[in-house]
Amino acid sequence: MKFFSLFAFSAFLLCGCGGSGRPSLVVVTGKVTLDGKPLEGASIAMKFVSDDPDNKYGRPSRAVSDSSGQFKPAAYGDAEGIPTGKYKVAIYKQEIPEGYNAEDPAANPVNIKWITPRYYSDIDTSGIEIEVTSDGITPETIALQSNGSVEVQNTGQTVDPNAP
Repeated sequence: MKFFSLFAFSAFLLCGCGGSGRPSLVVVTGKVTLDGKPLEGASIAMKFVSDDPDNKYGRPSRAVSDSSGQFKPAAYGDAEGIPTGKYKVAIYKQEIPEGYNAEDPAANPVNIKWITPRYYSDIDTSGIEIEVTSDGITPETIALQSNGSVEVQNTGQTVDPNAP
């Protein structure tokens, strides 16, 4: 009986812990579009928003959209899903030419094309917020709009032909 009581108490303590001190996770799917078309290969970053200063589960979540614009965010590399709650979101897609060296951008300057407008790439300026519940993501589709032009960003140092 003593063993059973200890076992029951241990099970009670572990119940609802989401594993390794993690919160409970829900597996959800969202969709991202650009100008009404599915956006493939977009990087999606999500920042948990909480009014609770003691919240210790404010882990960022990430995803990449597939050919239909669908994405499945994950907060922990070894487990699918994210905690329920509100999130601020950043989304971006770039075309990076071959030869770009992210560790030393000055080594070979290139022009990177921003497929999505650049302001969507910053969680604080994107204006995108979602809510995750056990029923899914609201809104189900994150609809991005472009202004019709593609921004080009030059990386590395540029050489001034008039410099001594």
